[in-house]
Amino acid sequence: MLEQPLGASPASSLKITPRLMIGLGMVAVILLTQYGLIPLWNWQHAMVRQDVSLKAAVARKKGLIGQEQVIEKALEQATAYRKELILRFETDIIETQTLQLVYQKQVEELAKTLQIKIINVDWLPATRGDVMRAPIKFRLESTPEQFIKLVNAIETAPKFRSIDGIRLTTRAKSPTVTVELDISAYGISKKP
Repeated sequence: MLEQPLGASPASSLKITPRLMIGLGMVAVILLTQYGLIPLWNWQHAMVRQDVSLKAAVARKKGLIGQEQVIEKALEQATAYRKELILRFETDIIETQTLQLVYQKQVEELAKTLQIKIINVDWLPATRGDVMRAPIKFRLESTPEQFIKLVNAIETAPKFRSIDGIRLTTRAKSPTVTVELDISAYGISKKP
């Protein structure tokens, strides 16, 4: 056993050498770096990233708030246009055959008013869905002037109609023309 002088404590007898001091200092620096500086550095970078993403989100939301009035105005215009468009279609018809019959009668009345002779009427295959298309083929005999009036009346009618095809046949020295006219009426399907 080592002998200690009287009155000397065991701690005072230990001498810290410069090597030991440097070693303890390096351990302290490593511990401070590992558990102090690196987490602080990572935390700062996480905060900076979060701050940048929050600023970007705020900028996007400010941009949307500015566009909100433009979007509402466009929605109002689209709604008004849709209502106006629906008025151009037949809306109280359930079947395409009913639509074809109604439209055939309308064209027959118009032809009678314009003194156009209807030779034949054929119903073409109709399409059904949310918007119904009911095509009809008319074979007519008329003067060119009366036929132009008929086409004008069809095209300017309040309900939406389309002329899908026109075939004219003339005879030498005849004041009339024979016309094959493909017309489609459109309706919005009313669910039964």
